[in-house]
Amino acid sequence: MRLPKHACVRCGGGVRRAFAAAFLAALIAVWAIPGRAGTAIEAVDPDHLRVCADPDNLPYSNEKGEGFENKIAELLAKEMHRPLLYTWHTMSGSFFHDTLDAKACDLVVGLPAGLSAVLSTNPYYRITYVMVYRKDSGLKAQSLADPAMKKLKIGTVAGSVPNFLIEENDLLLNMVGYQPLSFAQTENVGKQMMEDLRDKTIDVALMTGPQAGYWAKTLGVDAVIIRLENAKRPGGRMDYFIGMGVRHGEDDWKHEINDAIKKIQPEINKILASYGIPVLQMVGPPVPVTAASGGAANGAVKNAKPDQPAPATKTQSHD
Repeated sequence: MRLPKHACVRCGGGVRRAFAAAFLAALIAVWAIPGRAGTAIEAVDPDHLRVCADPDNLPYSNEKGEGFENKIAELLAKEMHRPLLYTWHTMSGSFFHDTLDAKACDLVVGLPAGLSAVLSTNPYYRITYVMVYRKDSGLKAQSLADPAMKKLKIGTVAGSVPNFLIEENDLLLNMVGYQPLSFAQTENVGKQMMEDLRDKTIDVALMTGPQAGYWAKTLGVDAVIIRLENAKRPGGRMDYFIGMGVRHGEDDWKHEINDAIKKIQPEINKILASYGIPVLQMVGPPVPVTAASGGAANGAVKNAKPDQPAPATKTQSHD
């Protein structure tokens, strides 16, 4: 499978992610590709819930069980009356080959729905890329098309989808790039960006909703979080449905997981809210969930203007 370049749903941190960029891109860009019709004998462990996860990728997961995907896996195991067992593997290009395909586990939590490498379960939340700035900054911007952006330093992850909007709004001179992973990187890129926003090294950060919500809450940054509108070009979609993944051909196991997800959905919503994860409504346009809707709301994310061509703005240089 040829991997597209512009994506980064689960960009985290850690020196062990040297080859994860292509894998992370594949997580976002492959959508609604029909799964392979399976006739394989299901190899699911009948006595345990075996989950493969990244050992160092907060807010999603870590070996200490501190990520929100850890908590969702624990909830699922309890509902299914199975002890939870982990196999740890970094999100590298060989992740599925070494985990699900090798039968080292039977489930991966937190994957974009429709990912071709797995048989997807029903989605249980919907995320988006967001624009973040400090409440005390005086900004009132609702999108990158706001003329105020021409005077600001905008942090963004190299190769991520929001960079389409950077280009469309002629903000390349304002861009402060962050590498999603490298041998030299020693901390989570989402954490680094939020620290730089707090310390006024950058004025605006473009990142995934889970990273923004979690690190703003964890670091005590009083932030405005706004949903990004879709970019005009193909591949510029900013919102994604998230589910779980099992091996192709294991339809019975998928249905069993789906039944359990349906039962624990209210508790999943509570977990997401407790981590500050901004989510969108599951049906219809990408509208942020509010507390009144009964979903996983943290009250921080705001809706952008309806998706439309960005208004023309005067080009300015940026020192």
